[in-house]
Amino acid sequence: MDTIRRSILDGELEPGLRLVEDRLAEQFDVSRQPVREALRTLQLEGLVDISPRRGASVAQISPAQVGELVEVLAALDGLAARLAAQSDDPATTARIASVLDEAGAILTRSGRELTPTDRECLAGLNRTFHVLVTQAAGNRPLTDAATPLRDRIQWIQAAVAQRRPERSWAEHGAILAAIRAGDADRAEALARAHAAAAGEAHDRHAPRTGT
Repeated sequence: MDTIRRSILDGELEPGLRLVEDRLAEQFDVSRQPVREALRTLQLEGLVDISPRRGASVAQISPAQVGELVEVLAALDGLAARLAAQSDDPATTARIASVLDEAGAILTRSGRELTPTDRECLAGLNRTFHVLVTQAAGNRPLTDAATPLRDRIQWIQAAVAQRRPERSWAEHGAILAAIRAGDADRAEALARAHAAAAGEAHDRHAPRTGT
């Protein structure tokens, strides 16, 4: 189940994609029963839709849901960036810089032809970047509030980052530069703009669901 969940959250399995039990069982070298159970659990988590006629498919997020999540993302990540700029945590900012270096190396090596492995790595690095910025903020309630939402938000960010990876990572770099400069206002503004841009890009490319 964790493998299927991660494939959805990383954007490898895109919203609306049919999830055929036989194919998944063969892909992950398991029987159909654990696949069926995993899909039912992921349905409860809101990541999979199951209907009598169509079977299972990756859930689609409506524009309204995206808007709500982006509002929360902008508030939390904006606050995290502001507090990180006001804190003195060179060790964590150094780790953030190493994440940016690793992502830059992947983009430079791959150019416009990102492999599935590249996309998976970038999705993981994207999550790590935002987690580290939140850690650098040094605010435990903020971390506790952001953590349960991070996977759902990552679903949106991963799908968007695949379409605009260079821009996404350039925005990450600007956020880190503001944090290192101690410019709290700019760090917060950039983090909020980054979240808004992700929501807008997702809305432009997402399939219409009628909701």
